[in-house]
Amino acid sequence: VWLAGQELYKTERVALLLRGASLDEETKCNLLDLNTLKKPNALLLGEKIDGGKLQGNSFLEDICRKKRASMYIHASSTQKKPRNLAFGRLFNEKILDHFEFKITRSSRNESNNHTSVRKF
Repeated sequence: VWLAGQELYKTERVALLLRGASLDEETKCNLLDLNTLKKPNALLLGEKIDGGKLQGNSFLEDICRKKRASMYIHASSTQKKPRNLAFGRLFNEKILDHFEFKITRSSRNESNNHTSVRKF
């Protein structure tokens, strides 16, 4: 929200979608579904983000500041945390919240064929 003159403008929250270094097909499809739901306010990065970079907050804060995003979603699937989605919000370019969810069951919409939409 910002003020210009006497008019109040409200900007949409842009979500940054990050792909982990190891990702299975189901988690990849879930990330693409989230991208479809959030469009046009979603930015899907094609590069793979290693989990080691996410240990500190500075990497996420820097990349969200560069892309002007106020929230992020990181999808990964490792042996320790299979099919994991991490959601986070930022306030004043600092991480405010961070939640991790495990995907136990998901259903796909057959009309959305993600293999032809975009390759990472």
